Amino acid sequence: MVLPPGTRVRSIDFRWVHDHTIDAVDLRQHIATVAPEPEGIFGGVLDFLFRREKPPMPLFDPLELERDAVRIRDYYQTSGILHANVGFAVKLDTSDRRVDVVFVIDEGKPTLLRSVRIEPGDSTGVDSATTLPPDIIRAARHAVAPARNHRFGSVEASTAERRTRVAMRNLGYAFAGVWSRSLVDTTADTATLELRLRPGPRAKIARIDVTGNDLLSDHVIKRELPFHVGNYYTASEMSEGRRSIQGLDIIREARVELAPGQKPDSQVAIRVTVAEQPVHVITGETGYSSENGATAQVTWTHRNFTNDARTLTTSLGTSTAWLAVDQNPERFVRGVATLKQPYVYTPPLSALLSPFAEYRDDFRDRSWAIGSDATLLYRLGPVFLMSLKYSISSRHVLRYRNGDFSSGRIDFLTLLAQNALLGSLKTTTRRSTLTLNATLGALDNANNPRDGFVLRPSIESTAGSALNTVEYTRLDLTGAAYHPINRRVGIAVRFSAGRLYPRGKSLGIEGSDSTLKFLELRDVAFTAGGAADVRGWSSGLLGPKFPDLRFQVHGTDTTAVATGYVPIGGLARVAGTFELRMPFPGLGDSWGTHAFIDGGRVWTPDKRFKTSFSLPGDDRFFTSVGAGVDYLTVIGAVRVSIGYKLNPSLDDVRDPQKVLDAIIAGTPIANVPTQWYRRFQIHLALGTAF
Repeated sequence: MVLPPGTRVRSIDFRWVHDHTIDAVDLRQHIATVAPEPEGIFGGVLDFLFRREKPPMPLFDPLELERDAVRIRDYYQTSGILHANVGFAVKLDTSDRRVDVVFVIDEGKPTLLRSVRIEPGDSTGVDSATTLPPDIIRAARHAVAPARNHRFGSVEASTAERRTRVAMRNLGYAFAGVWSRSLVDTTADTATLELRLRPGPRAKIARIDVTGNDLLSDHVIKRELPFHVGNYYTASEMSEGRRSIQGLDIIREARVELAPGQKPDSQVAIRVTVAEQPVHVITGETGYSSENGATAQVTWTHRNFTNDARTLTTSLGTSTAWLAVDQNPERFVRGVATLKQPYVYTPPLSALLSPFAEYRDDFRDRSWAIGSDATLLYRLGPVFLMSLKYSISSRHVLRYRNGDFSSGRIDFLTLLAQNALLGSLKTTTRRSTLTLNATLGALDNANNPRDGFVLRPSIESTAGSALNTVEYTRLDLTGAAYHPINRRVGIAVRFSAGRLYPRGKSLGIEGSDSTLKFLELRDVAFTAGGAADVRGWSSGLLGPKFPDLRFQVHGTDTTAVATGYVPIGGLARVAGTFELRMPFPGLGDSWGTHAFIDGGRVWTPDKRFKTSFSLPGDDRFFTSVGAGVDYLTVIGAVRVSIGYKLNPSLDDVRDPQKVLDAIIAGTPIANVPTQWYRRFQIHLALGTAF
């Protein structure tokens, strides 16, 4: 085909004759011919709105396309596929001199690793006079076992060699060497891996040298190491020690390695090199979410408080509810001082003491509280930790909800608190709890995961009847799993389940009002809905709720008004999410889109705690669907999501004032006209969704 000069590449695609094991994303990295990213309808909208000037399409070079076919064939061979047939088709659009290129590939059979030979020796050949110890042979076979009967190329051979070297060094052979050679039967498409091992002497640690520490003593650095003088050298413990030292707040960087210049010997020296950070640091943060509006926090940290790598952190944070979209934004001012002791008898165990003071104004009450947390934290990795926390606090309630007597506005819960028939809600509440938390899992990236899973079980129980206004045991389990479909598309699944068991003084006595006892548990009752939960609903408003009832007093007249809903919550909750994460067509890797289906239920299975003001049908299972856009920044992903309620409750799609009027009049809520826009909920959040 003779192409006119100036012909440009419009698109590149790949088509396989049969099944394939290497996807298009990998192949694009090995060709020189390029094409613009497909923009789709989103790109067209952006072009129209912002009048973007597109760069010219790349020029088409037929000779470079021939070389690309050879490059792809070579890549297949190094990947263990020796007989791949790579061709291409070029379709010319004569109207604008643009071509669409399609690579047509028949992979053929992959080369499979069928056997492994392990021999003593080095790069020069086999040493027949030396015998390998049995533990080395077992470790080497275990290291290469994942590669057997799988596609085997040069990359897989290098991986097997590296894994074998690490396995030998984990047995104490600090100077172990490994050489590999692949013997390929091109007729049968099988390979034999030959490993030559030179273990050298098994070495013990004779000395540990620390350098770079101006503020911390050698003792503080060495106590973070999982090994001591006299132990056998182990490569995995070298890596574990580096992570442990790096976990100290005062340390910016750490290296733990064999001291350079050593010859193979049964005694080795370990060198620990650290770089310390400034002792004092002040940071400030601002943020915004549709749930709580504008937020701000300032933090001051002393990274070596009273020496020995202790850390003192003081912070003052606030949630202002300014520009919040949700009906019930949380307003608070919270000050916390945390003293961290990084080493408690063993490197993974640390202790924290955190006294705090807080003022809050939300759907529960307007109140202030003081208290303290004491925590033991056992950490073995970024997603493997356990904590035991004891908390004690006292909260003084100024007004239940936001009752303001001076303006003549009295809310529903304040009215309950003043009602002699119901008794009175306590204005000072005390709490003393023990909480056991755990985080277990395996993630490819703890900040922005695409593959793996994580589980977070928790159990909280009040401790000491005299120290608690209410008594309960609270069980909660959340989890998430991630699976990549390809480089840009992935699936994320989330679930949560919880149960609150009131006990002791929270059970009351037979014949007492259950509503009052339930209200006393509102701080620990379960709710659902929000940007990080079931996204068809505003924060906390999935399930049982009631119009945010206020009474306006004008002289002798009292008027009931409601401008929104307040969550009631329940003693049990289940919720889940299935989310498909995709790229944003026409934009870079920092942009993404997501589509989701969420569902959840909040209810009270214990009939003793049925409230007198929950609405019919609010305790069933609800679902929503939706979509959104993500933008990845250096401090996390900015996410905008729109959820749509598939099976809303009666009050979900009705004006709260009209629902309240129907309740007061005793007429069916179903007779109140629905408002279609209440099926939608918009969320804006900063950070990983889950």
